[in-house]
Amino acid sequence: MANNQTRVAEVTRNCLTSIRSREANNRAPAILVMGRTGAGKSSTVENVTGATGLSGNSLEPVTTECQIASADIDGQEYFLIDTPGFDDEATSREASAKIVRLIDDIRAHISMVGVWYVVDNTAARSPSIEGKLIEWLTAFCGEDYYSSITFVTTHWEFSEAQVLAEWEEMLQRRKLVWARFLDGGAETYQHGKIYGDNEETSQIPTLSWRNDKPTLCTNARDMLLRRCQDANHTLPRIIQELNEGRTAVETTAAKVFGHPNLSNETTAPPAEPGFFWGLWTWAQENIRIEFNNNTGFSAHGPGFSATHGFENFSPHFRSPRPPMGSHTGSRPLDPARSIRDYLTSRGEPNDLAYRRADAQSLGIIGTPGEYNHNRAYLIARKERDGFL
Repeated sequence: MANNQTRVAEVTRNCLTSIRSREANNRAPAILVMGRTGAGKSSTVENVTGATGLSGNSLEPVTTECQIASADIDGQEYFLIDTPGFDDEATSREASAKIVRLIDDIRAHISMVGVWYVVDNTAARSPSIEGKLIEWLTAFCGEDYYSSITFVTTHWEFSEAQVLAEWEEMLQRRKLVWARFLDGGAETYQHGKIYGDNEETSQIPTLSWRNDKPTLCTNARDMLLRRCQDANHTLPRIIQELNEGRTAVETTAAKVFGHPNLSNETTAPPAEPGFFWGLWTWAQENIRIEFNNNTGFSAHGPGFSATHGFENFSPHFRSPRPPMGSHTGSRPLDPARSIRDYLTSRGEPNDLAYRRADAQSLGIIGTPGEYNHNRAYLIARKERDGFL
């Protein structure tokens, strides 16, 4: 393992030296390969470049730093940037920071000809982190760059037509989540399925990662040429922002997960919300404030209400707790950001017990009312209801 790491580090240093030697009129074609931990990013890069050691000779996740390997295809050298995996808030923050720093370092010497988002098509969906990854991809690329994005799905090693059909159905569900990118010109590539004339087929058996490696490599390199050889040369948003003078931590992409060097003023909440963050998110979910131009305002929550006029303030507590399954008052519904409002807009109960049970049915665990739980639950519900 140590020898592999040494060799990979040396290959990366050599690639960086080659990239930094490029002038503005001869920029190095570069492809960023990103995705969740264990998706098969490193193995895909190895298939394209012929490099070894990036994946530890398996599909197990090993990449913790950005690694670079190159491939000479049709007389053109391409540099593939293999990145650390995005998994939870902490690892995603680190991965994002490392990617942004590297791009800032080499942007004057590269032409970003593609971004590959690698996805293990057989992995269970995780709406919370996948939703943030989509947000990060949008922030990193920008809409004008969508046509240079390729969604690379992996783990297509099947021998039964029925099983293959089930995972093809999963792919179609994933495409619904990627719809905005696909509508903007992005494409998908299924690494492991059999291709004929650059067209995907449903032929069985599909390719074996160990036994059909030459074909896997050929297919991946053909995809690179098809998607990147005559790529849209629009700059991704990250490079545009850096060229405009923003620092790495000020870029839109860096702010999605936060950045290790950012101050506490960040758009992302802490990975493990403390007491006051939890109290704030609970209050947002459970306390309703209504304003009246003539009488002032009133606040209503579990077991209490309070009114404040221009000349007095009169709190009183009531029992039992009123039902919370309906929307009253002057506050407009905000189903785009509030899970309670989303449920109300669909005519469903939004009380705590209902939300806990419904979230658990979607595989969302945690404490209802906390920021991360609410975000994951809202995304999962919208996916199930066909809005994502």
